[in-house]
Amino acid sequence: MISRWQSCMLFLFLYQVAQRHECNATGSIGTVFGRVGSQVILNCSGGQAADTRVLWTHNGMQVNRVNNESSITLNLTSLSLAGHYSCIDESTQRKLRDFQLCVGYPPDKPIVSCHSFNYPDAFRCQWQPQTTQLVSFTAKYRPLPTEPEEECLIVNATTCMGTQTFLFSTTPVQLTVIASNEFGETSSTTYFILEDIVKPDPPRKVWARWRNFAYITWRAPTSWSDEELYPLMYQVRYRGQHSSQWQLVEVADFNRNIKLKELLPWEDYFVQVSAKDFLDNGFWSAWSPTLKLKAKCAVVSFVNKYAPIGSNITIPCTLPEPTGKPSKEFRKPRVIWKLNGYRLRKSSAYSLKRRRLSIQHVKPSDEGRYTCHLQRDRFRVHLVKLLVGNDPLWRPLTGAAERRRREDPPAKLNISCHSNNYPESFRCQWQPPMTFLKNNYTTKLW
Repeated sequence: MISRWQSCMLFLFLYQVAQRHECNATGSIGTVFGRVGSQVILNCSGGQAADTRVLWTHNGMQVNRVNNESSITLNLTSLSLAGHYSCIDESTQRKLRDFQLCVGYPPDKPIVSCHSFNYPDAFRCQWQPQTTQLVSFTAKYRPLPTEPEEECLIVNATTCMGTQTFLFSTTPVQLTVIASNEFGETSSTTYFILEDIVKPDPPRKVWARWRNFAYITWRAPTSWSDEELYPLMYQVRYRGQHSSQWQLVEVADFNRNIKLKELLPWEDYFVQVSAKDFLDNGFWSAWSPTLKLKAKCAVVSFVNKYAPIGSNITIPCTLPEPTGKPSKEFRKPRVIWKLNGYRLRKSSAYSLKRRRLSIQHVKPSDEGRYTCHLQRDRFRVHLVKLLVGNDPLWRPLTGAAERRRREDPPAKLNISCHSNNYPESFRCQWQPPMTFLKNNYTTKLW
């Protein structure tokens, strides 16, 4: 069932389609366009005699009394007056002429904005039509009051480009955009100084290399006229995958590269670059396409550990000592511990003493990836993967015992089988043993 609201919407849609079709009428039907609120005169000059009595119909219904006037005047035209009009000779009932009256609104004033993307060679202006009707646009500008009016080259339906410019002119450029349709036209005029609207396109080819820090490079936009004569300055912003706040960094001396050192290992980062005229004219460009990079680090040592729930465990940070004379940093090491990238601090659950992390009353939430690194060397880390389970009899093994454990086959399984769709098939199940190691299972049928 179709609701009343859906029926109304369907009727309005079909009415609009019909009106659009009727307004495109051709052949013997004359199309007349009338602006809402204006006066429209339909003249039935069909070659009839002067004393011929004429009647008018609107969509088949008579709209005025019989008289000898050959025209009809519609005052304050509204959308309801649109449709098919005919003038008919009353005596012979011969149709003298047909009209299709289309009623509508002129386009709204376009909203215009201009920018110089390749200063000082050209500028580009864009506008918003503010209407769904079919509208045509023309644009003209006058660079100086003493100069002739120039045509702004239409690039597409909402953009034009001007190439006649004057550097450091104190007289604003005057640009006018005219929007027109069958019901009338409107225009918008804007004024600007060329240096005030400089806005480069975004930088291109942003990429990164990793050297214990992120080395970000990029290139100037291809549309910029000449970077040697008109250099650009840049700024970079970046944020971590789990952060909503961007960190903004200004690039010095018009360089097209920067080093980002304040990055966390194993974290994904998003980087964008923006450009601006070196004299600080105009606006910053839009941000470049986002570059995604992963901060890398050197895993100096790695170990797996298992802890039963409720137990206590101590994890040493086994970073290798440097060769030669120990530095002050190793004589009094400051070690940073992290769990899944988040820094751990001393609490009732964690004890941090020199290079050891002690976890009291292990919980399932303590499972994860633990890393430790020196405060001044965050990219050389010791990695510990801690698994938490409910096997209180498990004890960590090291050395030869650990190797034998890995080489020994797993314990026998208790298997139970059932057929729930006899005699087609059967299903067997088993309970995997609680173990730190990952086991693979295969089955055979004799």
